[in-house]
Parts: sequence; structure tokens; C-alpha cells
Amino acid sequence: MVLLQDNARPHIAAVALAALTEIGGTALKHPPYSLDLAPCDLWVFPTLKRQLHGKRFSADDEVRNTMAAVLKGMSQYNLFHVFESFIKHCKKCIQCEGCYFEKEKIVGPVESSDSE
Repeated sequence: MVLLQDNARPHIAAVALAALTEIGGTALKHPPYSLDLAPCDLWVFPTLKRQLHGKRFSADDEVRNTMAAVLKGMSQYNLFHVFESFIKHCKKCIQCEGCYFEKEKIVGPVESSDSE
């Protein structure tokens, strides 16, 4: 099993990586600052933002219920599209050798965070 996750401290903590190794998994190195490789950022969050834009909520439960309804309404076709986009973004990241990019524009190299 190979797990792709971002570089958030809880995800790269020694105890988290040890637990992943214990169950036979490995973590795929994620370039720093490459949100382009986060599947949720490709489609889930933009969809939620569009659906919730301009709405006002009076209680936390109302927010949770609305978000749950939006998430349940996402089709399998759209999820398939997310992973097609994800593969395209991964190939772009490989092509630009880990540089940070926005859409089709390469912004510049990113420094490794291996020292953390």
C-alpha cells in the first residue's frame, strides 16, 4: 500500500510513519507546497465552496448537514474525473521536476523539507 498525503506535521511525524510501516505501507513523497496533488483540492473543496457560497448558517449542525448533503450528491462520474485530473497533475509535477505550478504556469522550484 502506498499512501499519498500532504506534508502536514501530523502526517510526517515519526509515530505516524512508523504506524504506516507497521501495517506494510509506505508514504509517497509529496513535494512541499504542491496543493496541485491533493485530490480534494482538485474538486471536492471547489464544489463545496460553489454550493455553500453566500449561504448563512445559524448553527453548526446546519453546516454539517448541508455539507453532508453536498458530498452525498457528488456522482461517481465526477469522482472518476477527479482522479483523471489527479493523474494529469502528477505527470505535470514529474515533468517540471517537483517545481510548484499553478494551472499550466510553473512558478518556480521548491526547496526540500527533508531537514524537518
